[in-house]
Amino acid sequence: MSDNAYFYNSIAGDRKYDADSFSDWLKQFFTDGILSGGLQVIANGDMTLTVNTGTALIGGKVKVFEEKKVLRLSTASGTLNRVDNIVVRRDDDARDFTIEIVKGNAAVTPVAPELTRSGNIYELKLAEVRVNKGVVVVTQASVSDTRANREVCGWIIGNTETIPAEQLLRQMDVAFNEWFTGMKNQLTTDAAGNLQTQINVLKNKIKYGTKLPETAQEGDVFILVES
Repeated sequence: MSDNAYFYNSIAGDRKYDADSFSDWLKQFFTDGILSGGLQVIANGDMTLTVNTGTALIGGKVKVFEEKKVLRLSTASGTLNRVDNIVVRRDDDARDFTIEIVKGNAAVTPVAPELTRSGNIYELKLAEVRVNKGVVVVTQASVSDTRANREVCGWIIGNTETIPAEQLLRQMDVAFNEWFTGMKNQLTTDAAGNLQTQINVLKNKIKYGTKLPETAQEGDVFILVES
């Protein structure tokens, strides 16, 4: 059937679900990403990194990393710098998620490797790690946390709480046009001149003195000061 209603018990084999059925259901409600600040990458003061515990969701598939993961960076180049990625990798052939180092190319001006997001592999980038030439210790200052960047990772949030940007922009456009239609009849051709005229009128209505005036017009403002 083209439309799916999840989940009902099967009667005489009329309902059949598998793991992908659950994934298709789940990914409608939550974005890909990392849950609640988990999987932070920490430098250990040598050439190793620790990835804290946490949960990753990719395409409706979920893995809870219940133990910290220690990773060892490759030896630094003696002449050039490089940038490595620390990623969560969903591998559908292995039917598992893993945390990996993706080594970058050494260069005068190094850049991080491209993420793999094709076939049965999909990666979320937890951090970029700069490995400068000749170093034997990588500090936390060399670790750039990318978990909040939705282009490469992002936090898990509920899709049901978000409005597509295109719809929101259309609503704002309609609201602006309605406001502008109402305002343009109140302005002269020279909007700035009209605004200055209104300011001058307001200034003329503001008066001050040591006693209240005997006469006044509607809209006048009088400021009473001490003598």
